[in-house]
Amino acid sequence: MTDQEISQFAKRLQDAGIQLTAVYEPIGCNFGLRAGDLPLYLRDRDEFFAQECAVTKTEYQDWKAYVKAGRPCFHQGKSGACGQSAAKTAEISPHDYVERKKIGNLLCSRHQKEKEEKESV
Repeated sequence: MTDQEISQFAKRLQDAGIQLTAVYEPIGCNFGLRAGDLPLYLRDRDEFFAQECAVTKTEYQDWKAYVKAGRPCFHQGKSGACGQSAAKTAEISPHDYVERKKIGNLLCSRHQKEKEEKESV
């Protein structure tokens, strides 16, 4: 099937009252698909969700891996990685992940506080 045929078929399904829903990995929330979304969604789910979240495919995949790993604190000390979960990341979106990663703000509460204290001096 061509992309156009897939979109037309999805439109017929929706016109018949059938809702198309995708699972937004890895956090498991539902996402309603429009008929025109179906070709890309079927071809490349990561690319589809990356576009929906206004991030690159690589950034989206990094976010998925980050959430799957337990949202770890990015602090690297003398003895290695912190091991705690980063503060305020329980429902972090791909876009927020990218922005917080750029500014170095994916830290647990303790390391975030230490960073803020260093910056205020």
